[in-house]
Amino acid sequence: MNTINYPVDLIEVKRWVEGSSQFLFVDKLEPEQPKKIKPVRGLQVYDRDFYEAHHNKRSVEAFLQFAKTTQEFVKAKGWPLEMKFNRNYCGFKHGFFNVFGIKWMGSKTFAFFIKLPESVAQKIQPDGLKMNRYSNRWKQAYYIIDPSKTNVKKFLPLFQKALESVTGK
Repeated sequence: MNTINYPVDLIEVKRWVEGSSQFLFVDKLEPEQPKKIKPVRGLQVYDRDFYEAHHNKRSVEAFLQFAKTTQEFVKAKGWPLEMKFNRNYCGFKHGFFNVFGIKWMGSKTFAFFIKLPESVAQKIQPDGLKMNRYSNRWKQAYYIIDPSKTNVKKFLPLFQKALESVTGK
């Protein structure tokens, strides 16, 4: 139909006989729309170069340093979490589920996100930490990170509670 240059109507005809009567069922068909072809690309590598292309270079350095510090903290606690970098965040996962992580909030700002119900996150207020906002969609609390002031160890009660909620232990 696409190769000829004049209008064509497609019809489907079904015929059946009942007794001495013959019936024809005619149905007009709509042409199939061609599927859009999307370019194929491999698995994206989220590394320093990727983040520097999308965010402030000094902020990238601090982001990666906080990811490393948090990973060392998790390892020291012996928690069964895997660090994984994604387009907009660095997550600490237990199996398939994120427990907590560090998320880009803009080109310069990043924050800890912690997977907890809002009521639980509001009850746990470690010294000097204040929840910036809560996402009902993702069910996570955000705590803005100030690279010169934020200490990963202060987040211990929040991290523990989030790990308990994911593992059930």
